[in-house]
Amino acid sequence: MGPGSAGEKDAISRDYVLVHGGMMSGVIWDEVASILRSRGHKVYCPTLADADTHVLEDDLEIVSKVIIDNDLHDVILAGHSFGGPVITGAYDRVPENVATLVFFDTAYPESGKSLRDLMESYTPGSFDGAGVPAYRPFTDPLVFDEDRFNALPKIYANCKRSEFFESCGRQAFTKVINTSKQNNWDFFALNSTHLCMEDRPEDTAAILLGEFH
Repeated sequence: MGPGSAGEKDAISRDYVLVHGGMMSGVIWDEVASILRSRGHKVYCPTLADADTHVLEDDLEIVSKVIIDNDLHDVILAGHSFGGPVITGAYDRVPENVATLVFFDTAYPESGKSLRDLMESYTPGSFDGAGVPAYRPFTDPLVFDEDRFNALPKIYANCKRSEFFESCGRQAFTKVINTSKQNNWDFFALNSTHLCMEDRPEDTAAILLGEFH
């Protein structure tokens, strides 16, 4: 599973859309995007709407619009942290344009639940927000076609030194492993902090290129 072999990727330009986490911007992907572009691929790193003044649907619109407006196909759509729910919802809008979803240190998406719902379910009775403010993008439920989501090839990268490992990462990674065969997951463990694209940009790019071992 994954984006393909190294030879295929060097011969064929792929379309990548990289989505940042909450309270960040697309600039955080700059090093990874530079690596991908040096290999001849097209890379888009949109910045999501301000979380304190917008809703989740605004972010889904931003990402799906990048794909549609740039006529992207067979997209490798990656999301970090809060970007996980965003790419899930964006894919649900334009499923015919996306080939693979890649999740970096994020929650395991469940239709009808928000990011905070998911994190609360991982630590029942003891969730303290874990640094996730109660803004609409993080509290709005995400509704998507779970059967279609499960059928798509997906990759999960667990950041072993993430500050969210106990509140989210461990549980999400375990669920990915337990459902990998029936729900089309491949998975990797990165020796990185939550901000893998800054801490381990070459390893992060290798996962997106299908070259990480």
